[in-house]
Amino acid sequence: MKTLCFALAAVAAHLPTHALAADEPRAIVEAAYEAFAQGDMDRFAGLMAPDIIWNEAEGNPYADLNPYEGPEAVMSGLFSRLAAEWESITVTPNEYVVDGDRVVVFGRYDEVYKATGERLDIPFVHSWTVSDGQLAVFQQYTDTAALVAAMNRAPDAVGDSDEVASSGQLKYATGDPASWPAELDAVIAAPDNHEVLLDNDHVRVLEVTLGPGEVEPLHSHRWPSVLHIQQAGHFLDRDAEGNVIFDSREAPPLELPLTMWKGPEAPHSPVNLSEDTEIRLIRVELKQAPAP
Repeated sequence: MKTLCFALAAVAAHLPTHALAADEPRAIVEAAYEAFAQGDMDRFAGLMAPDIIWNEAEGNPYADLNPYEGPEAVMSGLFSRLAAEWESITVTPNEYVVDGDRVVVFGRYDEVYKATGERLDIPFVHSWTVSDGQLAVFQQYTDTAALVAAMNRAPDAVGDSDEVASSGQLKYATGDPASWPAELDAVIAAPDNHEVLLDNDHVRVLEVTLGPGEVEPLHSHRWPSVLHIQQAGHFLDRDAEGNVIFDSREAPPLELPLTMWKGPEAPHSPVNLSEDTEIRLIRVELKQAPAP
């Protein structure tokens, strides 16, 4: 998983020592952005009050867990997902407005959604409240319509004619394998997640792994398969347009190990939502028998 990286605009000149108390809220908020810029997430979390209340903007897909209460919820419930699903993330604060213990920051996001390759460049407003020298309340305001559109837009050359099928309680995208780009074959598009154990005229056997918090690159499986799921925590699966096909948090618990059948699987991008459990399975792809 790529390091979460934030870019900062130039910060204001240092204040004299006697003015520090009056400007302490701004200094603490600036320190938070500086911690982001340095990739120092421990320092950032350390600036939070133990009972911080963090809210993403209404309409933001990551507002599903609002309010995030406490540093652990913010880091594991929000930032681990952002790091897993987005890359080339920059946050540029352009203006600070201070009113007592409240600091409002105006700036822009610039980031790329991994599942679709769509770049997002939108403005934001961050409202911070500082209490006893710690970040106590955070509220985000941003263009959530543009955010959702970036997450749902289909990559080039991927058709929209695929359909959703079910195998037991799992759902997956399927369709006509002939319409799927060859470069999206699992072994080509996601080689780090698919190790070939056997490949002949009859079958291709893959060991599939997905690390904690990892987003698997968009890929497809053009042959029907037998899956033997050995280990998994919570996960979700998105189709080529970024739509969630399956979310294990909304389904009955899977009884593992689990062996199941799947037809040809259209371009999709699974996300391991667990912080500590690797997804591990064996996939036996059944090729069409060669002509006699």
